Amino acid sequence: MTNVSDTITLCLQRLDELTPSTPIHWTRDELLVFVNDALFELNLIAWEFQGTDSVVAHSNVNVYDYPDTIMAGITVMVNNKYLQRENLGDLDKEAQWEDPSRKRKDITTWSPIGLNKFVVDPKPMIDTTVFIEGLIEHVAVTDTAMDLPTRPEYDNAIQDYVIERAMFKEGGAELAQQGLLYKDFIETCQQMSGRNITRMHPRFTYAVVADNVSRDKLEQKGPQGDD
Repeated sequence: MTNVSDTITLCLQRLDELTPSTPIHWTRDELLVFVNDALFELNLIAWEFQGTDSVVAHSNVNVYDYPDTIMAGITVMVNNKYLQRENLGDLDKEAQWEDPSRKRKDITTWSPIGLNKFVVDPKPMIDTTVFIEGLIEHVAVTDTAMDLPTRPEYDNAIQDYVIERAMFKEGGAELAQQGLLYKDFIETCQQMSGRNITRMHPRFTYAVVADNVSRDKLEQKGPQGDD
């Protein structure tokens, strides 16, 4: 495992090798910012840093803020049992979760609301502790011999990210040289985590479909829709 100081030194060496004719000076403080940014993005892609915190669910409320330590909820647990996760739209169709009288002994379902809130359903009859497992923010690293807080397999990807950011800052020919390093960083994070979330693009098909009803209406009203 590479420590933070060595990571920055290796990045500076690689940058010097990439710009031999027009040497550019990057400070260690500048690259340290990029190292922490790499850890932040790595976490969003790979869910590398996770933790657990709790809130108390009351009988008269079912929408709650995530605890301050949780960036985004992944799972919710009550009495050592995981709740079923549903999209808010599906929960709207299946249950009257906003009904003040909807209370049960056990909470069975939860749904995220945006990035900062979540809903549980039904409301508990008595105050109940709800445990949220989710992403937590990494502790910012410093330019010391402290180890990177990630697996060694991420070391090269973090260096790629730092170099890409440094070259991007300069723009021009420097950016053109290293345009694929950020892509490599993302692919490594996906492969290591087993999650391919950023590759899941929607696919669309198209075909000519006859719509005689609409055409007849258009002909009756004229090209501009006039009578």
